Amino acid sequence: MTKVGILGTGAFGLALAKLSYENKNEVMAWTKFVDEKELILTTRENSKVIPGVKIEENILITNDLSELLNFSDLIIVAIPVSFLENTLKEISNFDLSNKHFCFASKGILENDNSLIHQIFNKYLNSNNFSIISGPSFASELVTKTPIGLSIYASNNDTYNIVYNSLCNNHFTLDRTNDLIGLELNGSIKNVIAIASGIINGLDYSDSTKALFLTRAINDTKEIIMSLGGMESTAYTLSGIGDMLLTCSSEKSRNFQFGYKLAKNKEEALTYLENTTVEGYHSLKSLIGLLKRNNIENKLISLIENIVLKDEPVTNIINYLI
Repeated sequence: MTKVGILGTGAFGLALAKLSYENKNEVMAWTKFVDEKELILTTRENSKVIPGVKIEENILITNDLSELLNFSDLIIVAIPVSFLENTLKEISNFDLSNKHFCFASKGILENDNSLIHQIFNKYLNSNNFSIISGPSFASELVTKTPIGLSIYASNNDTYNIVYNSLCNNHFTLDRTNDLIGLELNGSIKNVIAIASGIINGLDYSDSTKALFLTRAINDTKEIIMSLGGMESTAYTLSGIGDMLLTCSSEKSRNFQFGYKLAKNKEEALTYLENTTVEGYHSLKSLIGLLKRNNIENKLISLIENIVLKDEPVTNIINYLI
């Protein structure tokens, strides 16, 4: 039995908390928001982000970071990347020498284009790092649908504690040695899902959608290789697996944003104000990362022009033909 601490009580954090508890671990989840803690303790759910999903009574909820850190053997980080730096800075004051970390967050830090492992190394003196990424929605994880993700782990002990804490007969992890590729997959697919939503919103045929996804997977591979990752990582669960899911499902907020952008721009902007669209923020960070490394990519530039520079959504055809 492992003591698993979850940083973040959003939809995916709570889904991982339930998965860890299902696997007979002791579980505590942390939120910085007092009202969110009270909501979960009072109703045993977070109706704001994952309504109808009950959180078991034995899963502890806290606002106290020190309580969670002292409790945990494994710390699973499931907070938006925009909050990651401040949170890691805060926990760096604690003794973390015997703790193992698993990051379920995805994205690139906007202010300096850092990847998650770079933020981790900047603030935490620990070699026990892992990160998971792949095709999954929190709402499906809690229904015990068969799901698989990719995992990078810096050592076997960290890999084993994450694998044993999470994996069971409906959840599996495939190990990869390509940290760069895995991280980039998690950001790029959210950006590409916006373009996929646009294509769907423009009512293009299934054949056109297949053309787009094939080209997009190729572009992802090229970006990964340009930044030091491995070509094969584009074809893993964190790559093609997550892209197929995010670029084709109406449950994806990135897809929904692109779809609304094609149908009604005002509605899309309202959606953006009221919803966390990770691909919108990842787009800015990804552009910065590519520019810093003198990498040009036609698809990312086109999405930038449509989403950030107000070019017509119909320009997406310039990528296809």
